[in-house]
Amino acid sequence: MEHETRRFQLRVIRTIADLEEIVPQWESLLDRSPAPTIFQTPTWTLCWYRHFESRHGVYAVTAWDGDTLVAVAPYSRAAFGRSERWPSVLIAVGAEHEADNDPLLMDDDPSIAKLLADFLCSKVRTGTAVVIANQLRSEDPLLAELQRRADVRVVPRESSSSVADLRDRADAVKRVEAASRSSRLPRRRRRLAEAFEKVTFEPNDQEVDGALEDMKRMHLQRWGSDQGPALLTDPRRERFTHALYRDLVNQGLGQIAVIKVDGRRAAIQLIMRCRERYIFDNIAFDSELSEYGLGNMILADALVWLTEHGADEVDLRTGDMPYKDLWSNAEWPRCSVTIAYPGVIGQLQLKARKLVFARRRRRLGRTIGHEERSLTETVRARLQHDWNRLRRARPTAGSPDARSDTR
Repeated sequence: MEHETRRFQLRVIRTIADLEEIVPQWESLLDRSPAPTIFQTPTWTLCWYRHFESRHGVYAVTAWDGDTLVAVAPYSRAAFGRSERWPSVLIAVGAEHEADNDPLLMDDDPSIAKLLADFLCSKVRTGTAVVIANQLRSEDPLLAELQRRADVRVVPRESSSSVADLRDRADAVKRVEAASRSSRLPRRRRRLAEAFEKVTFEPNDQEVDGALEDMKRMHLQRWGSDQGPALLTDPRRERFTHALYRDLVNQGLGQIAVIKVDGRRAAIQLIMRCRERYIFDNIAFDSELSEYGLGNMILADALVWLTEHGADEVDLRTGDMPYKDLWSNAEWPRCSVTIAYPGVIGQLQLKARKLVFARRRRRLGRTIGHEERSLTETVRARLQHDWNRLRRARPTAGSPDARSDTR
């Protein structure tokens, strides 16, 4: 499937095997991009596709200048059927993981962004697709192009990521020391050292599967099986996380930082990176040792180590949590967008999106309240919810809006 504009050629790749063939060009494109993230790498994207996408769901939009790859925008196609004419949703890869979904563009070229925007909007205007792009950065050229469009309906959802800017090394260390004092970490470290024989911080634990099993145990210990992160308690996500971090650690794109107490892991921090941009992915600690502040302790140790080893910034991800205010000193505005057709057709597209999403959640092994629902049960629950709202909206016999004639 090819579309041409100016000197660029757009190609949609529909299989993992075809994507694997362009990995060398993909990695070369990463080198020519100004500020790539881990979510734009072939390692992360291909691992996600292998674990979560159906054989017919791969939908990676690529742009080429001759034989040179100049853009990669990976999506998943979710639909009721394989035909392009069936209503479908194009979802940026990793949206369920709150991954940043900025397309990878050579030099952030606005003309390439316009090519992608034209293609995605053409899918929307034909009535065959709704497009969802998640967590685009505010300066993303694709976001700017979409916001200028008048031929489609762009529904934004704004958020922000908490970031620790480490480029001023001396200032970054001072900030970590100040945050440590405000959370009483020096005193807690002394108490921990007095209670146990040996306390160590290890920035690169090479036993990936063992560390992740300990993290799973800590999550279950703290949250139980019905709450907390689904990172390791959901079977499919657990397999994905193990495979992803094995690949990331082997390729130098990830690390697992741990605090060990008398030789056993007491706190664990998952870290991903692309060049000097790092992401704190997930954290866990032994709840039996919570009095020592191990969660804040491993964050402080990891930030100091990354500062000393050349990191420019650490993304603490989206979410309003108190510890992020403590350890970050900046925010990145983000915007997720849903692109649909204007008017009645767009409303129908958005309703079809809900049904497609219900089917997709079932296939991905997603849970609702950690208890799987079938598509039929999901639709039935939604209809019951709408019916109950309608009944509540009807005037009762004693209300001012009720008719006096109740025959």
